[in-house]
Amino acid sequence: DNIRGLVPKVHLADITIKNPALKFKPKQKVKAKVLTVDPAKRRLTLTLKRSIIKNSTADITAYEELEKGQQVTGWVAAIKNFGIIMNFSCGLRGLVHATD
Repeated sequence: DNIRGLVPKVHLADITIKNPALKFKPKQKVKAKVLTVDPAKRRLTLTLKRSIIKNSTADITAYEELEKGQQVTGWVAAIKNFGIIMNFSCGLRGLVHATD
């Protein structure tokens, strides 16, 4: 079985890439990090962002692993007037409240 993954456009690089076809070619080898795994749909979500791939912070694999004050790596999903919504590699989402 082949395993295929999707790299969302926001995860192609640490900067915005306006024309991905100029940077990437079919069958080009790249180094990626798995963000989410959905075995039921046989789907992987990947990132090519160097800042996430090279980050030495341990990845979150379950909500139960988190501790108050722990540093974790995530990415901004949305900016709202009340704060920033963050996504994490295991599929969890969190809120950084505007007052924090």
